Amino acid sequence: MKPFIGGLVFAFLSFFTGYAQIIGSVSNSQTGEAVELAQIYLPQLDNVVYSDVNGSFTLNSTPSIPFNIVVSLLGYETKEVVVSSSTISINLNPSVFEMEEVIVSTPFSNLENQNTISVSKINSETLQESGASVLADALQRIPGVSAISSGPGIAKPVIRGLSGNRVVTYVNDLRYENYQFGADHGLDIGTTAKSVEVIKGPFSLLYGSDAIGGVIYISPQDFTHRESLTGSLQQRYLSQSFGNETSATIGIAKGKWQFGANGSQALHADYETSGDYLVPNSRFKANSAGFNTRFSEGDYQLTMRLAYADKQAGIVEERRGGKRNFNTQIPFQETQLNQFSLRQKLNTSIGLWNLTTGVTINKRREFEDHDADELEEEDHEDELVEDPHDEEGAALNMRNRVVSLDLNNTLPVSGNWQQIAGIQWLEQENTNSGVEMLIPNALQRDYGVYWLHQFTSEKLKWQLGLRYDIRSIKTEAFTIHHHEEEDEEDVHDEEAEVAKIDKNFTSLNGSLGIIYPISENTQIRVNASTGYRAPNLAELTSYGVHHGAQRFEVGNANLMSEKNLQIDLGFDIQTTHLNLGIDGFYNAINDYIFLNPSNEFEDGLQIFEYEQSNANLWGGEFYAHYHPQGKIHFETSLEFVKGEQDNGTALPLIPPLSLNQEVHWNISDVFASFVSLTIVDKQDDVGLFETKTNGYEVIDFGSHIDISITDQRELRLQLLVRNIANKKYIPHLSRLKTIGVEQPGRNIVISAKYTF
Repeated sequence: MKPFIGGLVFAFLSFFTGYAQIIGSVSNSQTGEAVELAQIYLPQLDNVVYSDVNGSFTLNSTPSIPFNIVVSLLGYETKEVVVSSSTISINLNPSVFEMEEVIVSTPFSNLENQNTISVSKINSETLQESGASVLADALQRIPGVSAISSGPGIAKPVIRGLSGNRVVTYVNDLRYENYQFGADHGLDIGTTAKSVEVIKGPFSLLYGSDAIGGVIYISPQDFTHRESLTGSLQQRYLSQSFGNETSATIGIAKGKWQFGANGSQALHADYETSGDYLVPNSRFKANSAGFNTRFSEGDYQLTMRLAYADKQAGIVEERRGGKRNFNTQIPFQETQLNQFSLRQKLNTSIGLWNLTTGVTINKRREFEDHDADELEEEDHEDELVEDPHDEEGAALNMRNRVVSLDLNNTLPVSGNWQQIAGIQWLEQENTNSGVEMLIPNALQRDYGVYWLHQFTSEKLKWQLGLRYDIRSIKTEAFTIHHHEEEDEEDVHDEEAEVAKIDKNFTSLNGSLGIIYPISENTQIRVNASTGYRAPNLAELTSYGVHHGAQRFEVGNANLMSEKNLQIDLGFDIQTTHLNLGIDGFYNAINDYIFLNPSNEFEDGLQIFEYEQSNANLWGGEFYAHYHPQGKIHFETSLEFVKGEQDNGTALPLIPPLSLNQEVHWNISDVFASFVSLTIVDKQDDVGLFETKTNGYEVIDFGSHIDISITDQRELRLQLLVRNIANKKYIPHLSRLKTIGVEQPGRNIVISAKYTF
């Protein structure tokens, strides 16, 4: 219904539609020669064309003049150009650096180094070079990003020491909600994304509540402009877990329509550590599929995306005793994602209208050891679930339905000024049907209105924005049954009533950022942003055992919203052969919500209670990319973050100091290799219920060769070796460190990808 209403609105707005055709050319600034295959990208419409052999191109459907385009090609500097007439000539400067990419997760789609906030982009090739099987693990290649892991199949991202509901994720143009409040609830997304953008710092301005730590924006599959079938097929093998991963994409264009589809499958057994033992129940399997279509005519564009994913991942409770077995074993968690999104864009004389609506249904079930009788299993060592979809056997069975609407208008460029205004609405409904309940049946609604403004001149760029939000939360009262054990002879059942909640949270937030060029090659960035996060259902209402975390959690209905102010200071230098930058931040969070361990026990587990205290985080990242003339280039990054409460107590889950160095060698146009060294310091400044961890070093190696079959077909063969020295280590953010489970040992990843 909402997409239909949106279509009616856009039909009305088409009365104001304007239309333009732009003819342009691209040439080399040093030689004057035509540049073929340069990519001309129109961010507002997510539309791409390429220059022909004469360097010429045509844009047939554009916003009202003036508007921005981005021109890029490997071997040249990426250039952002303002189109102010129907013809345009573009000169590209040769460069030894990789193409600088457009950031679409921030307003106005600026280039990466033209954002006043700290944002990084990682492409599909880099994701594949990580050798990871889940996205959160692969994102650790970005300075300032870490991952909380519960084995190779369960990982969630950490941005500058903040994670869970403090980080917002977007998939297929929609906000991704998957009960991320739990430490054992991973992102459940593979590494086949086109690209991923990570905003480091509060961005409630555009994304509303919860984005006080940052945003992860996963770019959906590209559409092809070719009228013949295009796509790719990839197969990967991972030695440590006998893992097999298959993925495929296809695409075709017909007239005004573009179509695309994708699918993937992953199957992993228990993995082997460098200590030559298998970690029991570290196995997992996952499947996904998607269909996308786009219709474009004149100034109207409609994009529809359908996505499905399911995953079963074992919950590790012991250190040794694993098997080379792919069957699901208790305890395990099962997740399922069903998603539909519809994005409509319309160019008018009063601006570009963008309406995004969608529905997401996320299901999560957990099967625990104590459910074995219900599943009619006898021997825990060999208990395999013949029908994991048996609803009666799930300890936790939760369903989260999310419906959302986002309408914004990018006003026509007026001189040096750009503006965006919009409204957002989102509704979440949580329902339970399992034998246990961690959070109640609930309905949550978010309402937001925002305005962003950008001014650009030759010497200065600044961005300013304001946003107002309302979040309402209504829950049902529920009863918790648990065991009370005074001693071995006095065990009895008790009931606890958790009252219903009807609360509203409001917040006004703003952001101001400035980029100032100190010289031709040097610029400084300063940004101040506020954000807020309303307490989630687990923090407000929990009263029971969280099996994945092995603790008894007690919520607090009187919790207030977290509110933060972060100051960012960035410094960038870019010369012909050197790209160097420093990003520092200070993040002050009022009413920081945390779990505090008590001295009491329920059901044999320690009780953890949700409390609040002011907290501060500070640190930053340093990166340097040196690319001398030739085929070798060097990359170095250093990241540090420290977090503590006002009383000096360290915050939990703070990643330690780490240094990463990589050497890339482009041996020829078709053959390249790299080697990386990651050095992680010890972490002895820990939270109240954390254990200290030792430092370690890990060396990775990779290489690939591209075999050209025809002009349109190519085969890439890739070899990766993770932890080539077979180092024994346990990351500080591993949830398995308390039982001494090490990371995988030497892991050989072999991949073949055919592109057509």
